[in-house]
This record gives sequence, C-alpha cells and structure tokens, in this order.
Amino acid sequence: MTELAQRLGLERGSVTGLVDRMSRDALVERGPDPQNRRFQRVRLTAHASRLLQHVREAVRSHGARTLQGMRDGEQRTLLTSLRRLVTRFEGEIARPGAPRAQATVSGAGSARARTR
Repeated sequence: MTELAQRLGLERGSVTGLVDRMSRDALVERGPDPQNRRFQRVRLTAHASRLLQHVREAVRSHGARTLQGMRDGEQRTLLTSLRRLVTRFEGEIARPGAPRAQATVSGAGSARARTR
C-alpha cells in the first residue's frame, strides 16, 4: 500500500482503509505480487472498470457542456492553464517530504485548504 499511497499523495493508513472498502464493494481485488511476496497487487474488477468508463463519459460530456459558451481561444487558454496546475500539483505530490494539502468544505460551499 505504500507505493499506492505515495502515488496518490495520501497517508498509507487512508489508502488501506479505502482499498478495504473498495474490496468489500467488489471494486478491487487484492492478490500477491508474483515477483515479491511482501507486496500486494490491487486491481480494478470488471465491474469497477465499467463504472469507470461511465464516469469518464459523464466527465467528458459535462466538460463539453461547461466549455460550450467559450470561444476556441478561451477554451485553449483555460485548458492550458489547468494542465499546468495539474502538473504542478503532481510534482508536489511526487516529492518525498512535500507538504500534503488538506481541503475542507464548510457552510455554504466554501472551501479552504491547508498543508501539513
């Protein structure tokens, strides 16, 4: 679970609990790593793969509707900026010892984040 936690930028215990719940809900399967018995492999089930496909289609559809009122140049500028932001966040997560962001939502949809 350590490698998965690092890739997700989460604490190992959080990922273990998440995988436990996903396993209980038949979304993932755990099994031994054939090359190293100390590790476990976690795979999506066929059911989870189908759900993921539906989610991807819904996200694409929603994204297209969201950008519908914008001119092509505006869309390109927005998407370029968002890609840069994602790349920066991914770089922060990948750095060992980097502070981890924690977001909280309260009240009327307001959100705040802090690092630890």
